[in-house]
Amino acid sequence: MYYFQFTLNAYDKDFEENLPTLSTRIDTFQTLSNYIGKERVIWRYDPIIINEKYSIDWHIERFKYLTEQLCLYTEKVTISFIDLYTKISHNIKGKIFMNYLMSKKTPLRDTLQKLLIHIT
Repeated sequence: MYYFQFTLNAYDKDFEENLPTLSTRIDTFQTLSNYIGKERVIWRYDPIIINEKYSIDWHIERFKYLTEQLCLYTEKVTISFIDLYTKISHNIKGKIFMNYLMSKKTPLRDTLQKLLIHIT
């Protein structure tokens, strides 16, 4: 069996200039799921970027919204936080990021997990 990993987050074009609209990305995800089956489409909510614009509360709100849109179209979601390795650091030069320790990531991860349990 094959799987399709589909990255879908709610960032604006300030990080990825050529992104289609959020509604288009959601429609594409749902269409793919209908075509190959929801058990084969893995939703990737990553990378999680924390800064003044994309706060923890913003991620919780947007993740909840996306979960409501995608819960009938997938059985799995993967989340991960941004890893500022050399290539990424170069690509995001000039953007401000808050540097969170692992212990600070845990409450966000736990909240996202709880949202999934309540919505699905």
